[in-house]
Amino acid sequence: MTTINHSSGLGDSRGAFTLVESLVVVGILGVLLVLSLGPGMGALRKNAASAKCTSNLRQIGAAFYLYAGENNGEFPPISGDPSAPGKDEQDGKGQQWDQQIVPYLHIPNNTTKTPMKNTVFFCPQSESDPSYATKPVILLSYTYNVNAGKSQTSPGFRTTGGADLSSVMLLADLQLESSTPGKSYVPQTGQGQNNTIIFRPVSSYFKFLADRHKGRMNILFLDGHVDSRMRINENDPSSPPENVRWIPGGDLTGLR
Repeated sequence: MTTINHSSGLGDSRGAFTLVESLVVVGILGVLLVLSLGPGMGALRKNAASAKCTSNLRQIGAAFYLYAGENNGEFPPISGDPSAPGKDEQDGKGQQWDQQIVPYLHIPNNTTKTPMKNTVFFCPQSESDPSYATKPVILLSYTYNVNAGKSQTSPGFRTTGGADLSSVMLLADLQLESSTPGKSYVPQTGQGQNNTIIFRPVSSYFKFLADRHKGRMNILFLDGHVDSRMRINENDPSSPPENVRWIPGGDLTGLR
């Protein structure tokens, strides 16, 4: 005689989770996941911002070389065209360096905060600068080595000559909090359509460099590569970055 075991069918619920119990378990696992990844997510965001900044500088560097290729190997001047209308922060006239390379980057020449956040001129980590929220116009996250551009007193850099190009700064992260109130990245007069700053390698200007990437600043070098540097004295804002030259063949800053 065959015995039928009525407890072995599909209706047996012994040892199974109910829907409510399953949802509770999933919720607990979700909370544990968030707690375990919380600090790590912040680090991931900062790493992503640094990577985007590095990519920005590489693209800007390519634009510099495209510009130089059409201008006898010279980089954009620091004062623009003396015969043009308008005035920049160097008391020159005409377009500033960022405006001059815009055609090679295929981006609009914006003057508002939001559109510029979508261009290579903006480092995402700039939003961590204390004064970011108070700035009505945020246009540039980077500063241009004053020695690079042609001026009335300097011939500027050329792509065809010079020594130690891999250690000569062309652009670097720029500190927002040190700029003029109500303006963008301009610690000087705040003049100029794009409120650009030109960096001068003197002690009073080192504080304008932004070591916003875990204590390091991203730098575009004259040979086109991008690397990060710490300050020689880590906690001293007046300290220059390590292992950098300001002109081809010039002296190298110290090491930590």
